[in-house]
Amino acid sequence: MARLIVQPPQEKQTLDICVDRDYFLIGRGVGCDLVIRDVRVSRFHATIFRYEQGLYLSDHSMNGTSYDGCLVKRWAGYVQNKLETVEDVESAVLRLLDDPEKCKALVANAVRLQHECCIGFPLVKGSLECLFLDPQGT
Repeated sequence: MARLIVQPPQEKQTLDICVDRDYFLIGRGVGCDLVIRDVRVSRFHATIFRYEQGLYLSDHSMNGTSYDGCLVKRWAGYVQNKLETVEDVESAVLRLLDDPEKCKALVANAVRLQHECCIGFPLVKGSLECLFLDPQGT
C-alpha cells in the first residue's frame, strides 16, 4: 500500500498516511484526505490518483506543487473555482477518470509517482514536504 510520510513544519513527529483510494485529495479544505493548514495551499491543491498500473500526481493549485524539487505542471482542465466541497471534487475526479479523452489529458499533465519521491505543497520556501513511498513500485 502506498504511503505519504509527512513532516509538518515545526513538528517533531511525522505522520504516516495510507494512500488507499483510487484518488487522494490534498489541500486545506475540510474533508481532504491530507489537510494542510496553510493559507498558501489551495482548498483542493493536488490529487494523487490511480490510472492503469500507476499512481499519478496532478496539481490544481495557484501556488504550485513540487515533485523531487521540480514544478508539477498545473492542469488547466480542472475548474477549481466551481468546486466548493470535497464531494464536488470527488464527483469531478470520477467523471474525469471515467472519460477516456479527459483522463488522457489529465494523465498527460500529471507526474507518475515513482517508488520513493518527495512532494512539496505549495511550491514556496518553507513548504510542507512529504515522502511518497510505494512498496509495490507502481
